[in-house]
Amino acid sequence: MGITVLESLQTLREAAALDHLDAAFGDWMARWGGEPVALAAALICAETARGHVYLDLATAGEMLAEHQLEAPANWAKTLRESRAVTSDDTPAPLVLETERLYLHRYWHYETRIAKQLRALATPVPDLDIETLQAALREESARPAPAGNKLDRQRLAAVLGASRRLAIISGGPGTGKTTTVKRLVKLARRLEPDLTVALAAPTGKAAARLAEAADALGVKPQTVHRLLGYHPATQHLRHDAEHPIAADLIVVDEASMVDIGLMARLLEALPATGRLVLVGDRNQLASVEVGVVFGDICQAAQGFPAPEAETLERCLGAAVPKADQAVSPLSTGIALLRHNYRYGEGGIGALADAVLSGSEDNAFEVVQRDQASDHPSLAWQSCPDKRALDAMLRQAVARWFKPVLAASNPAAALAALQRFRLLAAERHGVFGVEGLNTRIEQLLGLNAAERWYAGRPVLITENDREIEVFNGDFGILWPDEHGHMRLWLETPGDAPPRTLSPACLPAHETAWALTVHKAQGSEFQGVALVLPPRDSRVATRELLYTGLTRARETVAVWATEAALRAAIRRRIRRASGLAERLAP
Repeated sequence: MGITVLESLQTLREAAALDHLDAAFGDWMARWGGEPVALAAALICAETARGHVYLDLATAGEMLAEHQLEAPANWAKTLRESRAVTSDDTPAPLVLETERLYLHRYWHYETRIAKQLRALATPVPDLDIETLQAALREESARPAPAGNKLDRQRLAAVLGASRRLAIISGGPGTGKTTTVKRLVKLARRLEPDLTVALAAPTGKAAARLAEAADALGVKPQTVHRLLGYHPATQHLRHDAEHPIAADLIVVDEASMVDIGLMARLLEALPATGRLVLVGDRNQLASVEVGVVFGDICQAAQGFPAPEAETLERCLGAAVPKADQAVSPLSTGIALLRHNYRYGEGGIGALADAVLSGSEDNAFEVVQRDQASDHPSLAWQSCPDKRALDAMLRQAVARWFKPVLAASNPAAALAALQRFRLLAAERHGVFGVEGLNTRIEQLLGLNAAERWYAGRPVLITENDREIEVFNGDFGILWPDEHGHMRLWLETPGDAPPRTLSPACLPAHETAWALTVHKAQGSEFQGVALVLPPRDSRVATRELLYTGLTRARETVAVWATEAALRAAIRRRIRRASGLAERLAP
């Protein structure tokens, strides 16, 4: 007698391929369509928890074989015949396209996003090319590059001002914030009454838009707040029937926007509205489901001849031309490449080596930098807990004790910005939880006493009533009366704002952060910690994101084997959006 599906679910749970909720969902779905549906449902539930949009049945069969389990016979045929599965928008829990199985909600998001993006990928109506050229001549920006070299920031500004959908991708230091300012100013020259909204996925990322926002007279906000999210009801005020009141919406750090949030944003766009997505296609994708910004950027294949000719007339320089049929989105994508921060070596060169997957080149970059007069990189092998502890002792003495010795909360916050530990994992000795605990011990702090002076705090939940948002960062410090308060970072040179710790939403200690939680942040220097054992979360994208959180110096604490494995490993999320946006 063969093994039953329910026994298979238990085997997968024991192997950590499924968790309790995945198995429970599968068990519930068995009532709809029997054991083949139950197994498929449990597996797609687990895949979405890992960020995948769909489950590939062929890949699922290979995974089952690794656990000495068999996929149901004629699996796809059985699923298609089940009332629990559909192939379109007919109400059913699951959707099957060829051998791709979706939870219905994510299939709906993906197909709607593709349809809406394609509809948006058009020029601004009634745009006059001569008016655009005149506005460009009036633009008070730096002179155009010599020799008719393409100014990609200017290209991005033109696309954002002339198209209903523009996508701008570039790494840290490529001038994305400057480009946003140029874009909005150019668009306002063409349409003086244009209303603009600036948003980002987290409070921290929104705060970093302050420079652009101040220059443009626009208050940045989180995407959730832009959509009118109400935490008590978990409903959004804005949707297709109640669109956002803005002509042009600019979303920064768009790589952090998951598939559900992107679908809701597009749905709430006004009928004549325009959207600019700004981000870094090479960064880690959202913690939630999908890799929307990365999928969109795959459409960057150059400009068809008519669009290329128009852009060259405006810019006075050649633009990348397509030599084949391209997605309609390609005409709105600008890739920023010149780095104004890192120059030719150091952090930028190491980030490029990591992105290219060149392990040997990455180590050569580090060695060359360490031999220079002003090194910005350091690599320290960290094979065990003892080595990690020695490095932590040095970091605590150099970087964290001065935080506690600061004279006031503003000085303490400034000291924290000089250095931060970033970890690949959350749990364990080499994870954020273990690092934070050990740092507190080395500082002589009582971790059980949560409200100690000098504790760095990261907000992990939005609370509109007290105006704090996921990603906001602060420090606990007594006020002039000796009462403990949380002092929150504020944009620019504004003094920290203060709150009672008792009213805070969910938060955590932040001497060390996961690389995911550090997205949208910058520090003067970082130390990036990888566990010595093989870790599936230590990937090329995680390394790149961690490295580029630093402005000046980076130390990598990892064994050579762990670092090489991370450079080799890429994030592969199952998503059909790129194909739906293809020509």
